[in-house]
Amino acid sequence: MKKFPVDVVYTWVDGSDSKWLEKKKRTLEKYADHHASEEVSGAGRFRSNDELRYSVRSVMKFGPWIRKVFIVTDDQVPDWLDTSNRRVEIVDHKDIFDNKEHLPSFNSHAIGLRLHHIEDLSDRFLYLNDDVFLGRPTSVSDFFHESGKGKLFTGKRLRRMWPRTLLRESSVVRDNPHHRAVYNTRRVVYQRCGRVVNYNMRHGVKVSSRTTRRELESEFPHIVGSTLAGQFRDNTDTMSTCLEAFYEIGTRRNKPYFINTFRGDLRRYCIGWIRRKRDDVFIPLERGSMEKIKGRLTAIRKYGPLMFCINDGPGASRERVELAMDFLEDYFPEPSECEL
Repeated sequence: MKKFPVDVVYTWVDGSDSKWLEKKKRTLEKYADHHASEEVSGAGRFRSNDELRYSVRSVMKFGPWIRKVFIVTDDQVPDWLDTSNRRVEIVDHKDIFDNKEHLPSFNSHAIGLRLHHIEDLSDRFLYLNDDVFLGRPTSVSDFFHESGKGKLFTGKRLRRMWPRTLLRESSVVRDNPHHRAVYNTRRVVYQRCGRVVNYNMRHGVKVSSRTTRRELESEFPHIVGSTLAGQFRDNTDTMSTCLEAFYEIGTRRNKPYFINTFRGDLRRYCIGWIRRKRDDVFIPLERGSMEKIKGRLTAIRKYGPLMFCINDGPGASRERVELAMDFLEDYFPEPSECEL
C-alpha cells in the first residue's frame, strides 16, 4: 500500500461549562418546543465523562502511525490537554464555519459537515466521537484498502428483498434526529444515484476523505445548507458520515465493508473462525442489563477488538457510567503524550 498521511478528528463539548450553557440557553430561545426536548438539547446529549482523554490514549497507544489529532470544539479546551504538543490541535467552530450566522452550533450533524474545512487536515482522515476507542494495535490497512480507499464499516444487509421499503417513513426505527438523519440521507442518495444503500454504518471509527466531502457540498447543496442552518439537531438533517459512505456506495466507487460485533463474553468466540471480522463492540449504557454491559466489557478485555464504542446516552445511570469509566481507566492506564 502506498504511504499517505492520516489524521484523526474528534468533535467534543464540555456540557457543564457555564459560558457554553449560557450560549445554549440564549440560542434555544429561538427554537420550538421540539428542540427543547431532552432528546435534542438536554444535558445528557452534551455530557462529558472524560471519555475523550481515554479515546486519545487509545489512538496514541494503538495508532502510532496517526500523524495528528484535531479536536473540534466551541471555545473550549479539555483541562488535561497539553496544547503545546504538536501532535494535537484544538480547532474552534468559528475556524471551520464560513457562515457565522450558523454559530453557535449545538448540532452535531452540522458540525460534522464542516470537518473537511480544518486547515492542514490530511486528505484521508478518521473521524471519531469521543466515546469511540481503538481496542488493539492497528495499522493503516485496518482502515484502508490496498487501493487507498477507506473501509466503509457496516453491519449486515438490511433488506434481502424489497430494499426500497427503506425509503418509507415507516422504516425509521426511532423517531428522533439521529434515525431521521440516516433516513433522509438514504433517500437523497437514492434520488441522486438511483440505488438504495441497503446497509447501516457501524457506530465506530468513520473513514473519510476531504476530496469526497468537497464533492458532496456541490452535489447536495440544499440538504447540506439546510442542516448547517440548524443550530440544534432536527428531523430534517442529513448526516455527514452516512452521506459520504452512502454516496460512495451509491456511485459504486466503494463498497460496504462488513464488520460484526462481539455480543459479550461468549464461549463460542474461542474458535478463531467465529471471531473473524468480529472487530467491533457497541455498548449502549442506557439500555440492557448490567450483566450484558459487563459481558461486553469482558469481551473487549479478552478479544481486543479493532474498535469499540461505550455510548452513555441521555438516560444512562450514574452507576453504569462509573462502571464504564473504571473500565477505561483500567484498559488505558498510561497517560498519552499530550496530557499535562
